[in-house]
Amino acid sequence: MELPGRSPETPCSHPPRRVARLGPLLAIAWRFALTVPAIAMAQSPAIGKARAIDIARDAAGCKSVDVCVLRGGLDAGRWVFVVSFVAGRDADGRPRFVPGGFVGSTVGRDGRVDDRMPGL
Repeated sequence: MELPGRSPETPCSHPPRRVARLGPLLAIAWRFALTVPAIAMAQSPAIGKARAIDIARDAAGCKSVDVCVLRGGLDAGRWVFVVSFVAGRDADGRPRFVPGGFVGSTVGRDGRVDDRMPGL
């Protein structure tokens, strides 16, 4: 079937229309592809968890792993930990904590302690 004004050798496709329809979608996808990695980099830590744990233990003054219990994790691109000092262990192995014996530490992306709050 021939279309008026076209020769049989000319294909009858409409790439300009397809591009016009896909143009805004491609622009949004391109913008999303550029934005998401930037957001992920802003929130991802520059140092690993093991290094951040060592820094938090040093900031709290822990000499040994047995005398401290560390809890925490990643929050808004920074490592936040609470280091609690152990006075002893119960019969079942659970730690008995020193009253008021804890230090809260925030370790930044560069590996420095941004904030340190000793217990009362």
